[in-house]
Amino acid sequence: MDVQSRIVELALSAEVKMGDTDFCAREIASIISDATKTNAFSIWLGRMDASVHPVYRCTDESCYLDTLLPLSLAPSFTKLITEQSVSGFSSPNQVPDSEVLEKHLLFKTKSGCTLVSDHNEDILCMFICEPGLPADFDPLPLQKLARVFLHCAIAKQNQDYIKLLREMKQQVVKNEQLAMLGGIVASVTHEINTPLGVAVTGLSHLTDEVSALNEQFSSGTLTETSFKDFMASCAEVCTLLEFNIKRAVELVNSFKKTAVDQGAQDTIKFNITERIKGLATSLGPELKRHGVQLDINLPQSATTESVPGALSQIMTNLFFNSVKHAFKDIEAPAITITSEYDEQRQVLKVIYSDNGVGIPKAHQPLIFQQFFTTRRGEDGSGLGMSIAKELAQQKLAGDLYYDTNTTSGAQFILELPVSDYSA
Repeated sequence: MDVQSRIVELALSAEVKMGDTDFCAREIASIISDATKTNAFSIWLGRMDASVHPVYRCTDESCYLDTLLPLSLAPSFTKLITEQSVSGFSSPNQVPDSEVLEKHLLFKTKSGCTLVSDHNEDILCMFICEPGLPADFDPLPLQKLARVFLHCAIAKQNQDYIKLLREMKQQVVKNEQLAMLGGIVASVTHEINTPLGVAVTGLSHLTDEVSALNEQFSSGTLTETSFKDFMASCAEVCTLLEFNIKRAVELVNSFKKTAVDQGAQDTIKFNITERIKGLATSLGPELKRHGVQLDINLPQSATTESVPGALSQIMTNLFFNSVKHAFKDIEAPAITITSEYDEQRQVLKVIYSDNGVGIPKAHQPLIFQQFFTTRRGEDGSGLGMSIAKELAQQKLAGDLYYDTNTTSGAQFILELPVSDYSA
């Protein structure tokens, strides 16, 4: 295969398009070695306004990463690259900035070099071939290879940015989950104090009753009436203890389930109604603290196979959004969760509504846009609803959208595919 065909094949390869600079450097080394019989060459890459550094040094035996250039020399190399697009030199001292080049670029060969470079507005790429190529050698193939490596480097940069954005997004999702769980913890902690406080008071009362009974028995003053009163009091306290301890256990278990659900990413079959009602139990203290009335009217059973944690996070986002944004100056704040079943599509529409101040028309198209928030600088990241929509589509195989036909308050519709449905 001739040089031109090899260059075209390399330029169109999937590796170059995906930014595999290791592969690209090895192929370029092979092409240059076969075409020029050069002993060695180096590939240098950098930013036009920042650092220039050697990426690869290649010989006929190897092609390896290198990082030798001091960053302080970047301006000199930027000038060298931009002013000398393609040049052949018979000896190193003929190269602009020859002292810098000889110290930091060359493999210390004494027979000169050939410099080829290419750049766009942001990134520059330079080849140094040793020894220098003949004066009649056509530098065009080297120029093309420099352009191919430049494109590969740009693709790698883009892949790195995409990877970074994905990692940042995953971290933001985790932060959102932790923030919501933190809010639930505070509310559950406050709410659980009530049943535990009642239980402690009841137990203290029972202890006093037992002590009084024991004194009457020891002194011989215990009467049938006193014993009956004691038994009635015991029954009353036991009922009180049972109710309040069960309430505390229910709160702890519901919070535990919510925390586990939000952290789990496994796909399982679960009942949508049970999950939402269980979440509502965990969020109940927070809603109660803000005086919000919650009414849930869902089918007895609606089974889906997906990630329950995604459903929990979506509903938690909706609950917290209502609490934070919807109920300012609303006398009787309320949230309603109902549903409609589309039998033909086998889709359950979970309809979430609040009677709050509503969302302005101008803001409605931006609800699911990343970083959109009306509380910038306060506690709004602007990511909650965009994450919720992504979870609905990617984790639940459904969708989440705003009902623009709502005339009062706000209404969101979460569509979920279901396998079994029972009204």
